[in-house]
Amino acid sequence: MTDKKIKNITVAIIVKNAEPTIEKCLKSLDAFEEIILLDNGSTDQTLEIAAQFDNVKIHHSEFIGFGPLKNLAASHAKNDWVLSIDSDEYPTEQLIDELSNLKLQDNQVGKVHRLNAYKGKIVNGCNWNNDKIIRLFNRTATRYHDVQVHESINLENVKVVNLKGKLLHDAFDNASELLQKLQYYSDLYADQHYRRKNSGPWMIVFKTFVSFLDNYFLKRGFLYGWRGILISMSNTMGVFYKYFKLFERNKSVSNSLVITTYNKTQELDLVLQSVASQTVLPDEVIIADDGSTSETKELIDSFRDRLNIHHVWHEDSGFRLAEIRNKAIAKASKDFIIMVDGDMILGKDFIKSYILKVKKGRYYQGSRVMISEEASETLKKENKSSMSFFSKGIKNHLNAINSPLLSSLFSKRKKTDIGTKGCNMGFWKEDIDRINGFNEDFKGWGREDSEFVVRMLNSGIKRINFRFGAVAYHIYHEERSRGNLGVNDELLQSAIDNKLAFCENGIQKYYE
Repeated sequence: MTDKKIKNITVAIIVKNAEPTIEKCLKSLDAFEEIILLDNGSTDQTLEIAAQFDNVKIHHSEFIGFGPLKNLAASHAKNDWVLSIDSDEYPTEQLIDELSNLKLQDNQVGKVHRLNAYKGKIVNGCNWNNDKIIRLFNRTATRYHDVQVHESINLENVKVVNLKGKLLHDAFDNASELLQKLQYYSDLYADQHYRRKNSGPWMIVFKTFVSFLDNYFLKRGFLYGWRGILISMSNTMGVFYKYFKLFERNKSVSNSLVITTYNKTQELDLVLQSVASQTVLPDEVIIADDGSTSETKELIDSFRDRLNIHHVWHEDSGFRLAEIRNKAIAKASKDFIIMVDGDMILGKDFIKSYILKVKKGRYYQGSRVMISEEASETLKKENKSSMSFFSKGIKNHLNAINSPLLSSLFSKRKKTDIGTKGCNMGFWKEDIDRINGFNEDFKGWGREDSEFVVRMLNSGIKRINFRFGAVAYHIYHEERSRGNLGVNDELLQSAIDNKLAFCENGIQKYYE
């Protein structure tokens, strides 16, 4: 083993309660001049042990996901070259010697073969044998993907070099630890893939069955006696629980229905009646009130025994739709925001169809069914809020069809803001916050929805035109004044030309 210190590579380790292995790990890294230890909440003797080593620098962070944590640890290094290892891993002398003389180009990364052991015996089966992982990289050329679990190095524009030395890994200490990590990683998997991947009972049964066959038979777990049985079953149950937890999480989406209004109590009354009649009620209803009189408040109060409803109001100071929407969304406590106007009567499955459809990384543009002027007056006169495909006085009847099958076939991705309708939209709240909500530089009617959508698209969120679902009926009204449309058009064009994904005058100030 080399006697000289390795000065050009920093070792980065993430730890939490690693008392059983940390001393052995750090002793195996004595050849390195700098070790960054990033702790995320140890309550045992891990940090006391680590403090005894002169080459260790301790930093702290809460858990933010394994990918982000490893990037954060690398950022504390004095060197650009970083060797990322776990607190229960130990480089062989061959790997240490190799690293001390290694000459890599900045656009290369080093892949290491990891040997996994259980209770002192290396297991070359149960999917443990072909464990080759990239652990050496130059932080100026690449980094870890920002994911919660199963983190990996971004390989775009870099070349992988296989290192000859090996890492020894004490994978688990006992069966209880296996179960703890199984629960922990399956929780992280469900969080990471929530509403991004599908999961269902029959798929879970199939994947679980195949996993055991693969681990115990195809990957030779049967050659390792009781260790092979334990590891194969643990891997199999990990598959079962991660997909089942994802299935449970995907079954429901916490949602806030935001309804904009301004002095239209008759219309709002019909809309709220349709909300209260939903087959699946929204988790909360937030009325974004752009300065209505007390009559609107009294109407909202009359629905409090039927809906979890909140009234967000500001003084009447002209058309300030962007501002009142931001204020209402900032008050929302749920993950997904469904936004409609206060003259949109909702079909009975409106909320349900959104919940069945939505996936992360997307926003949804719903459509509307137009109600004629005569039919709209009749609805208000009779105080009737029940609408369907067969209702009289509606136009564009195709938009009134609610069919999950047709929706899956005809809902398509669109790449522009053309056809934006703020009267029926759905967004993840985290995406709204990322682009800073609606741009409050918009005053007067027009284009605030389109500019919001442009920034959403520029931030990488896909637009899905939601067809044959989320059916809503638009009560007739005369068009608003377009006196400020010229200025608003300029704001929209600026967002398009400059590929803006963020506005300065947005929602963030309401969180402060």
